[in-house]
Amino acid sequence: MAAGGALANAAVLQCRLVEREGLRSREHFRRVCVLAAVFAGTVLMGNWSLKYVHVSFTLMVGATTPFFTAALAYLLQRRTQAPLVYAALVPVIGGSVLAAYGEVNFHLLGYLLALGATVARAFKSLLQGELLQSPEDKLHSQNLLRFMCPIAAGLLFVPALAVEGRALHRWVQEVGPKGLAAFLPLFGANVLCAYGVNLANFLVTRFL
Repeated sequence: MAAGGALANAAVLQCRLVEREGLRSREHFRRVCVLAAVFAGTVLMGNWSLKYVHVSFTLMVGATTPFFTAALAYLLQRRTQAPLVYAALVPVIGGSVLAAYGEVNFHLLGYLLALGATVARAFKSLLQGELLQSPEDKLHSQNLLRFMCPIAAGLLFVPALAVEGRALHRWVQEVGPKGLAAFLPLFGANVLCAYGVNLANFLVTRFL
């Protein structure tokens, strides 16, 4: 998360790919903080759910994100969709229910965490839509990334350190310098993928 913010800062401040923008008010900053907190929640619950259920199961639950996005858009913003959109969501929900019912390795807590991550992801889509499109809060996706990522990283640092700090320390001691050298390219690829996914997600929200 911190590395993604560093890449966004480099794109804006060093490479000047887009115009530099700032936060206009305390309310603007508060909205970015809320977005970062929701984003951190999706990461936390999504990763936690993998302790109890398979990746395929979390992806299946995540496929219901459009349903929750449409539902929250109506509940929070009174924004409705075309009837065909709601009709298209019916088989998505039906398939999710059937898949959850037939899951051999079903775990209730894992399912609830995956579902919570999905709802939070839908809520994040609405929040980032406001920050990317509304006239008073509009930010370019690169600028939004460079503000959001450090805040989310700070929120995730404490629980990550508390839960995984000792395990990380033991792992570093076990693999040694050669293991770390082999790990760094994988870590770099992960950072670039995460940055690309978030940027693409913001661009999709902005243009669609």
